[in-house]
Amino acid sequence: MLGTDDLRQVLKLSIGLLCGTAFVLILIILSGNEVDDTSGKAIGTAMALAFLSLTAVAGSNLSLRQPQLSLFGYATVAVSGLAFLVTVAAIWSGFEDDNWKPAVYCLILAFACGHTSVLLAGRGEDDSQGVELIRGATIMMLWLLVVLVFAEISSSGDDVGERGLGVVAVLYALGAVVLPLLRRMAPASTSQQPSKVSRRDELPLDHVCLVWPGDVESAIAGLAASGAQVVEGPVPRTGARGAGLSIYYREPDGTLVELIAYG
Repeated sequence: MLGTDDLRQVLKLSIGLLCGTAFVLILIILSGNEVDDTSGKAIGTAMALAFLSLTAVAGSNLSLRQPQLSLFGYATVAVSGLAFLVTVAAIWSGFEDDNWKPAVYCLILAFACGHTSVLLAGRGEDDSQGVELIRGATIMMLWLLVVLVFAEISSSGDDVGERGLGVVAVLYALGAVVLPLLRRMAPASTSQQPSKVSRRDELPLDHVCLVWPGDVESAIAGLAASGAQVVEGPVPRTGARGAGLSIYYREPDGTLVELIAYG
């Protein structure tokens, strides 16, 4: 599967194809010339490649970020590849003999798999139950919408429930918009973590020195909450940022760690 660097390259390619296609369309519009058959097919192929490469990237990203869901990520990549082949075949055959339906089915399925991969890849350990509930409901509405759209396309003009399809579409869109907003509104984790190392020549090399982002009292409280015991401090120390207060504790493996709080 794709690695992180490969994902970046595919994303750059997709963005480049989209920008190139848009640029060509703008030139055609400004020039007043009509798009001939071959040019239209080439543009359609480029747009399909750009769109489906993004859905494939979403699946690969899911496999990297959530290894337990890698099977669905691989399936998303496979569906995206199949959708590209079917769509290109339909484009270059001129959409004859109703071969547009398989292409539409594959495109819709690739989109659903890609968006589901994006939603699942965004899961975090600190997500609240409300966020998880909205995510699950959004995914459910997405796939229910897919089923209804498939039924509408294959119904040969029969009404399969346009109102129901509209309601599901609205609920899916609502969930897709609300979910990232809820994650932004979630309170930040109260547990503070030490930041970068503060190196000082006067300290021995048999211990690790870390900068604590809060005051020394919060550092002591954080250690107490984790079960670690302070072996020394607080004591005044001079670090890379100037004067501060330091406390020392030992990790389970015996490593001596200094936490220094400035200000």
